[in-house]
Amino acid sequence: MKKIQLLFFLTIFLMLVSVGCLGETTPSTSAPTVTTAPTTTTAPSTTTPAPTTTTAPTTTPAPTTTAPVVAEEIHEEEAPHEEGHGVPHEFEDMMNPVSATEASITKGHDLYTIKCANCHGEEGRGDGQMAMMFDPKPSNLHDAHVQENTDGALFYIITEGGEDTGMPSFKTLSEEDRWNLVNYLRTFELEEHGHEEG
Repeated sequence: MKKIQLLFFLTIFLMLVSVGCLGETTPSTSAPTVTTAPTTTTAPSTTTPAPTTTTAPTTTPAPTTTAPVVAEEIHEEEAPHEEGHGVPHEFEDMMNPVSATEASITKGHDLYTIKCANCHGEEGRGDGQMAMMFDPKPSNLHDAHVQENTDGALFYIITEGGEDTGMPSFKTLSEEDRWNLVNYLRTFELEEHGHEEG
């Protein structure tokens, strides 16, 4: 009986001891959690590389070949025929319709004194009062280059004026008066030694 009681007390004691051991629980020290810094992901580069521009090869223009200009042949029969003072052929062959009568020559003299003497001189030697103003000087009307012209050529020169000279045109005179002047000019004797200016 005493053994049973002893066992009983021993069992209770062990139970109390075991309960006391369980009550003295030491707080568990858990290892501090290490917080890892968030990894920063680098944003992808948004800069698009500039496209490489390739320069187109320069093409040298093909040399332009200009075809040689061939001058058109001008046949003599198509070109106007001019002789001496640039007198057209039709005037060279023109006949004087006014007879060299005394009346015609007198009329021509009067016209010459008014229209021509200031340059060609009273006697037609190219020494009139205004002669020095011209270059070339007025023609000596006694010279061969004047007197060897046909009446038609002289009529043309009086009508149109002297080519490359200061002689004006006398178209304002009637045709008859221009022929009267031609008849008067024929009264100047030919002088081979005269100058050939103008």
